[in-house]
Amino acid sequence: MQIARRTLLGAGLALPFSRAAFAQGARPVLRIGVAEVPPTLEPARELSNVGTRVTYSIFDTLIRRDFLGSPDGGGSGLKPHLATSWRREGPQALVLELRQGVRFHNGDLLTPADVVYTFTSNRMFGEKPLMPEARSYFATLAGVEAVGPHTVRFTTKVPDVLLEQRLASWCAWIVNKRAYEERGYDGFSLDPIGTGPYRLKALSRDQRITLEAFDEHWMGRPTAQTIEFRAMPELASRVAGLQAGDLDLITNVPPDQVQPLSRTEGIDIRSVVLANSHVLTFDARGPQMGDKRLRQALGLSIDRKLLVDTLWDGKAVVPAGHNYPEYGPMFLEGRSLRFDPAEARRLLKEAGYAGQEITYRTMPKLLHQRAQGGAGAGGDVARGGGEGEAAGGGELHPDAGRGPADRQQLELHPPARSARRAVDLLGPGVVVPEIGRLRLDGCLQCRRQGAGGGGGPGTA
Repeated sequence: MQIARRTLLGAGLALPFSRAAFAQGARPVLRIGVAEVPPTLEPARELSNVGTRVTYSIFDTLIRRDFLGSPDGGGSGLKPHLATSWRREGPQALVLELRQGVRFHNGDLLTPADVVYTFTSNRMFGEKPLMPEARSYFATLAGVEAVGPHTVRFTTKVPDVLLEQRLASWCAWIVNKRAYEERGYDGFSLDPIGTGPYRLKALSRDQRITLEAFDEHWMGRPTAQTIEFRAMPELASRVAGLQAGDLDLITNVPPDQVQPLSRTEGIDIRSVVLANSHVLTFDARGPQMGDKRLRQALGLSIDRKLLVDTLWDGKAVVPAGHNYPEYGPMFLEGRSLRFDPAEARRLLKEAGYAGQEITYRTMPKLLHQRAQGGAGAGGDVARGGGEGEAAGGGELHPDAGRGPADRQQLELHPPARSARRAVDLLGPGVVVPEIGRLRLDGCLQCRRQGAGGGGGPGTA
């Protein structure tokens, strides 16, 4: 069975499955057009929208963020997942009770040994972890131990009030210990074993990834029989496939394409703003950016509202720094990011800046090809249906190659995105423009560039 109605993933994501079809026992094949497919499926290795939109369907976390706990799809509450409950034992210890009867795709039962291995093996732990970036997500972790047949204890080096949130987020996906040890890092990356609602059926590098339903999943039978992620680098090809009915869902659609497509019968667009920022990172050791006043001037010279209105058609929100309402009691009211060209000019004059060129180095086809960054973006798509973290911001390094010292950041919310889907855990995706050169001549001067790989608008 194929899905009769199609979905656009530019401003959003939604999967229009037929209830009548489900009632008859038939399950659809979900065909998704993406700009790129990940080269591997090690969940802590493919930390981008490209990887997580696939790996979220293969793996589960101990705790789950309840996105659908809010009507707009931006809920931030936590709920049990592979762990049925958790409790604090002092400021540096968290004890979790594991769900019994959960099976991996190879038939193994989930045990505390799998949890301990996930977090404390050399995958992402120790002095030389295989994935140092993944290790950074749990930098406070001191150890994980089994304290009962279905119980594990996480201990941190210092009090970590975010540990529960970390266990519901990136790099917290549980892997199968036996399969990982048998296949090794590279083998597991190409043939992963998780507890998620879908398991790998086929991986054709740079072309297609096919997942099939894991009917023994502890939450019940998945809603689709098969999910196909088809690599289609050209936006025009994805749009044509959606309009022709050859695809059921597409990703990486820039805002300027949303309105024309919304007039096409049978295409849905749904949206929600998520707590996800694009960041501009300054390397303070560069010859120009070593002066704090120059970094401050650059930050003050950026009109974020203009970027939102121009690049994202107003469908984005300028956040108050890395400070989101989803933080609950930790959210700080009244903070903001200032646009003040007059103060920027004053700082430039005080610093003695004479208009020297400053080069921003970044990667082509930025975020949607596993690199991260952005002073502007062409479009975005996020996880809907209640699971997954949005793709985390990114970094541009003026005078790159010297290391990340004393960084300041430009922050922007991504465009509005969807909050609904029927298949669990598809993950996020985003199109970001390439960044050119900036020159500070009294204030920030920008020139437009083409969007990296996605056909959307770009800036500076």
